This record gives sequence, structure tokens and C-alpha cells, in this order.
Amino acid sequence: MAAEAPRIREMPDLLNLCRSAPWYVRVVPGLHAGKTASIDGAWGSSSALIAATLAQACPATLLIVLPRISELDDYALDLTPYLEETPFVFPAWETLPQEHKASDAIFGARLRVLEALESATPPSVVVTTLPALLQPVPERQSRTAATREISVRENCPLEELLEWLVARGFERVSSIEQAGEFSVRGGILDVFPPDAVDPFRIEYFGDEVESIRLFDLQTQRRIEDVESFRLLAVAPVGTSTTAVGEAPDETPAAQTFADLGESCLVDSLPQGSWVILAELADLVSEGRVYRDRLVNPRGLFSTESVFARCQQFATVTVAAISDAADELSVHLQTESIERFTGKRSQVLEELAEAVEQDEQVLIACHNAGERERLQEL
Repeated sequence: MAAEAPRIREMPDLLNLCRSAPWYVRVVPGLHAGKTASIDGAWGSSSALIAATLAQACPATLLIVLPRISELDDYALDLTPYLEETPFVFPAWETLPQEHKASDAIFGARLRVLEALESATPPSVVVTTLPALLQPVPERQSRTAATREISVRENCPLEELLEWLVARGFERVSSIEQAGEFSVRGGILDVFPPDAVDPFRIEYFGDEVESIRLFDLQTQRRIEDVESFRLLAVAPVGTSTTAVGEAPDETPAAQTFADLGESCLVDSLPQGSWVILAELADLVSEGRVYRDRLVNPRGLFSTESVFARCQQFATVTVAAISDAADELSVHLQTESIERFTGKRSQVLEELAEAVEQDEQVLIACHNAGERERLQEL
């Protein structure tokens, strides 16, 4: 008697089916051995399903690289239902390097991913785009040099700390509203590090730190008291040696990113990580278009340099259509049904034509309301 097909009740149940699929059995052992692979036939959101399945097998962090900035949020949304934890998203600046500020939310998001990758428990999945990788990040050494540990009962003169913050691009305001800002009222310092989710309030007694607390930016209410915290005051790329209010000079051709204290996010991936390059042909063309749009692309990594870094890890290209001939190449039996719209009777007829007698149909809904409506239909 044939084994009964497993019941699919939730999106993560699909991962069990994928782990027994021929593509998985062929590709995953190769990635563990450090080989490169290519998977085609990955139409639409099936790419996210493949990525989630590989994430479960990856011994460290799975980095997913998409071609375009506009694809980032939707892909992360497709990926989330399959994972136990929300994937980290590493965004790209959409402004010129000389316009970057420590108060920009993009800067904070990039720093949080960077710090997470270098922590004792790095994230299992990071989703990003090629433009985001072309843009350098402050290397670990420069971030360490721009970090101070602030502790209760520590002797930490307020004026000295304020000078230190200003020298690193923080903006003094009457009341903080975003990361990269600080404000002072008497012996109270409010400071919002760019990599933090909530700001800190430091109360002084003379030159001694009397208390430290996290507080809610909107309500000003205390979230929790802490004994210490790491105050990261690193400047955005291209502004590390620039005084406040001045535009950064062009990088001399002889200088390298290492000279400027900058690196690529890929350099921070933990050992044993895997990289998914989604739609390789689009990645190459988008990298060229992105750099060509800039009047002066100096200060960005080249697409070739980013790919070379990615290939230091086990790498798999995933695409809807591909002519890649890697060490391990597999084709998925996936078909696009973008025509699947119209009246209910037409939809049911199309469904009947597309499905074989012994096949299952699984329809995913974004929320309970959609599911109830589908059940009614």
C-alpha cells in the first residue's frame, strides 16, 4: 500500500515535502561540500519556498541577494511564513553617499544587520539586494573604535561625551525624534544610537552616571532600566573623516576601502554561510544600470567584487529560467499560473485542467478573512 501523502495545514509543512524532493537531495549535499549549484524553474514565490528550505539545511547564515531594491519587501513577506524567526532585511541607501546621515533609518537598519551577523548568535536568514551590497559598510575595526560602553556609577564627564558624539556626526536637538540625535536638559542626556531600536536616557550626578534607561520615543515613558549599554557612534560611509556640515572629498584612486575603514556586508558572514543569487542575469544587468545612473560611482564596490566575495561561500543561483551549467544544476517542475483570474467558474475550470488526478492543490491566503472567503467560494 502506498504511503499516504502528508497533510499540509500550514505553510511550513511545505518544507517537509521539499526536503524529500529530487532537487533537495541533489543540491544540499553539494552545498555542504562547498560546491556551487543552480536551480531553475523557480517561478514567483516558489523562489522563497526554495530559500526557506535551504535555510533549514544551512549550517550558518543564508544570504539571499535580489536584483532590485523594489523586490526586497515583497520577497521578505513571501519568506516569513516558512521561518521560525523573521528574516533580517539589509536595505540599500537610495541617496548619494554625501547625503547619508547617522539619523537615517536606513543607516540604523544596515548597522543592526551588521552587528547581528558578527554576534554570537547570527541570524539564520538575511535578505538583501545587489545595490545594498555595492554600498560599503563601516568595517568592524572602525565600529569598535567608535563604540563606548556607558555604565551606571561610571565617571563619564557629560561635556566630554557630547564632544565625542558631535565629532562622530550626531546632531544636537531640543528633543530627539530619530536615531543619530541627542538632547541635553540639565544633567539628563537623551541619546539615540543608530543601531538601537529605542533611545537611552542617561541621568547624571555631577560627572557620574546615576541611572540609564530605555524609553519610548512617542510617550517618553520608561521601558526598562539598564546597568550599561554600548553607544555606537560610527559615521555613515563616506563621512568618516568629514567634519560636520562639510561634503566629503572624492576618494583618491590610490585609496582602498580598507584605507577608509569600509567593507562589504558579505565580509561579515559567519563561516559556513551559504549565498543565494536570485536571477543571476538580472543581478549583473541591474548592477551595471545602478552604477551607470550615478554621476560618480566612486565609493561603491563593483559587481564583480561583490560576486567574488559571495563565491567564497557555497553559492546557489535560483531563477525562473536559466542556462547556467554549474557543478550541480537542477530543474524544478514548476509552472506559472498568472492567468489564474476571472469568474469562479472559469477559475475552477482552469484549476481542473492544470491538476493531474493524483495531485494536491494548495492555496495560500494572506489572512483569516481571505481564507474564509475562499472557503465560501
